Amino acid sequence: RRCIFVSVTATQVQLFDGGTNCVMTATPVTQLATGQAVALTAPAGVVLSPAPNNFWFNGLGQPSGATGINVGGRSVFVNAETGYVQ
Repeated sequence: RRCIFVSVTATQVQLFDGGTNCVMTATPVTQLATGQAVALTAPAGVVLSPAPNNFWFNGLGQPSGATGINVGGRSVFVNAETGYVQ
């Protein structure tokens, strides 16, 4: 039941722990298998926009609001209230 922040830059998506107070920290979310921070880097030539674009999901999976990210010309939408990603 913790908030997870999604940080989007032009080249990378990272996840950060927001704790129970939903305040973004510098503590990255780590992968269970490796213990490494969750950081997804876009392939060469693929740009993520708009960047920077930070948003969060609360402990119930609800996003901070509707948002959209363009990934190499394709759109990914996060719906408000439900957190459904399409």
